[in-house]
Amino acid sequence: MTQSATRSGAPERVGRFELLVPIGTGGMATVYLARTRLIADTYRYAALKILHQKLAADDGAGLADLVAEAKLASAIRHPNVVPVLSVEEDEPWVALVMEYIEGETISGLIRAARAKGERIPQPIVGAMIADVLAGLHAAHEATDGGKRLDLVHRDVSPQNVIVGLDGRSRLTDFGIAKIDRTNATATGLVKGKTGYMAPEQIAGLKLTRAVDIWASAVVTWELLAGERLFHGEPMPTMLRIVNEIPARLRTIEPSIPESVDEAVAQALAHDPSKRPATADAFRKILVDAWGNLADPAEVGRYVQALSGEKLDRRRAQTEEILDLRARMTTVTRHAEASARDTSSSKKAPGDLPTRLESGPTTAPGETGFASTGSLRRPGRTRALGLGIAALGVVAFGVWMVTRSGANVAASPTTPAREASSSEAASRIVVFSSKRPIVAVRVAGRTVESPPALTLGVPVPTGAHEAEVVAADGERASVSVPADASQVLVPLEPATSAIEPSASAGAAASARPTGRAPGRLQPPAKATAAPKDPGLAPPPY
Repeated sequence: MTQSATRSGAPERVGRFELLVPIGTGGMATVYLARTRLIADTYRYAALKILHQKLAADDGAGLADLVAEAKLASAIRHPNVVPVLSVEEDEPWVALVMEYIEGETISGLIRAARAKGERIPQPIVGAMIADVLAGLHAAHEATDGGKRLDLVHRDVSPQNVIVGLDGRSRLTDFGIAKIDRTNATATGLVKGKTGYMAPEQIAGLKLTRAVDIWASAVVTWELLAGERLFHGEPMPTMLRIVNEIPARLRTIEPSIPESVDEAVAQALAHDPSKRPATADAFRKILVDAWGNLADPAEVGRYVQALSGEKLDRRRAQTEEILDLRARMTTVTRHAEASARDTSSSKKAPGDLPTRLESGPTTAPGETGFASTGSLRRPGRTRALGLGIAALGVVAFGVWMVTRSGANVAASPTTPAREASSSEAASRIVVFSSKRPIVAVRVAGRTVESPPALTLGVPVPTGAHEAEVVAADGERASVSVPADASQVLVPLEPATSAIEPSASAGAAASARPTGRAPGRLQPPAKATAAPKDPGLAPPPY
């Protein structure tokens, strides 16, 4: 099955930050793990939210919303809200710089628990929701110049809560927080995720903090029940929210304490005035109802147990990209240095030789004349030798990148030939995917690799369309913008994950040759190598 590209490529850097791997994407923006150098080999890691270029270029509204989000989020200082550090501008890119929280979203934890056939334990649910409500109350009470902003998040959902390995839950994404413009998106729909909208939000009435309390109650209900409260097509779902009384929790899960059931039902009242007056009031009711909540250390261990493998893959993917870039930088520097040495050794036209060098004597009749010596230009001889050495350095560097498993592999279907001038103008584009990929075809050339989450591919200058093949045979088409050095492939993780191979050479020899030139063939199965257990989390 072929998927169309839905995301634009991203540059290697935005301002002071070097982009590493995508860690989340949505309809308006993609979030990347990035780093910036502090001093020497010390880096600070951050999460950069980059608006999709189409939205930024259309009418400027998307860019205005990103700047508004930065202003609103920077007014909130609380340990349960992801802090916004700055805004980076690097034409044509604009990025919101946020603190990088190593962990998983609540939606990711729900999926991981469901895959194991379990529900998240109630004490851990209680601790996560208590943190969310504390951060939400701080947002509602935020001030600017001593005046309360009356901010409304409008998008409280499992996707917008990150639970860190430190055991703390943090609210994020104030992208559609209340702004004095309009409640409608460019498509005419009310802003927010349909399943978490309050009845008054759907009806287009005045929005207050009560809509966020409703949404947090829906998240609580889903965590405890292990299923969605409202789901389906947008219009029928909105009609259900407006017309139906939400089901009581104990009808789904009888083990839930009655006091917790009652507290959640109160927050899901259709009449906003009957809900808890503040997020902090709702938090206190739930804490008193539960009585026994997990501490941060216990929550952190649970996050590690559910999402540790995913975080390990992210670290490994980051190391692959950094290693690839370091090798390509080394090759480029060697080539540039050799070229400079060759250029500086050339003599100007008309220079006379400085000495006679003895040469081999040729027997008469072999060349038509006899010579006792040859007149040579030492500069030209040296330039020729340095030129050959430069070519050797470049060839050796490219060979090392390919052999080291950095995923810049020459396709077995592409015959060896001398580099043309157009290939010399190529740049390396890193294709990143949530599903292991084995081949990329772009600009008439196919590059193959053992299964990996990243694949570095030489791409000629200019914009191109690429076809990517996953390890399980699924394909995706993706656009490669002219200024992109990294592209996110729209392939979601498979139900049965295929681990990327740690060694490029181990599986390369197992691939069949004799394929039709210029066509992508079904990938051969590759045996996954053991994962590297020793990657430490990035400092931040």
